[in-house]
Amino acid sequence: MAPTACGHCRHHKVKCVAQCKYKPYFPPESNTYPIVVNIYRSEYLRDVLLTLVDEGKRARAFENIIREARLRAEDPVYGSIGKIDELEVASLLRDFRHPAGIDELEVVSLLHGFRHPAGIDELEVASLLHGFRHPAGGPIRRWSV
Repeated sequence: MAPTACGHCRHHKVKCVAQCKYKPYFPPESNTYPIVVNIYRSEYLRDVLLTLVDEGKRARAFENIIREARLRAEDPVYGSIGKIDELEVASLLRDFRHPAGIDELEVVSLLHGFRHPAGIDELEVASLLHGFRHPAGGPIRRWSV
């Protein structure tokens, strides 16, 4: 027999009524509530539920809360920011083809602040990626003092 209580009621061991406000966001077959309540307090979830009157905004808020909690559970240190950085680096490695033949290892070293032996820095990589050019014709460079 499938559980009928939503994730919130099951976690707090209370009877789940038909009009339970948490049921749309934490359905009975989902196991996301324990993950979310470990990251965010249940009082915070209640406040979000009560303060957001518009159903569309409330649904979007809970989607984001659940997504952030899952990413925070996967990577406790960086959370969603770590995932964003990982995707940015993967995108740059996939899309970046430098005309001078800079390879992927050099792009990663540039992104993480290591200086290239030829003096190419992160700003120049960004200018090359996005097509920004210096008024004098060359790529934008950041000169160290």
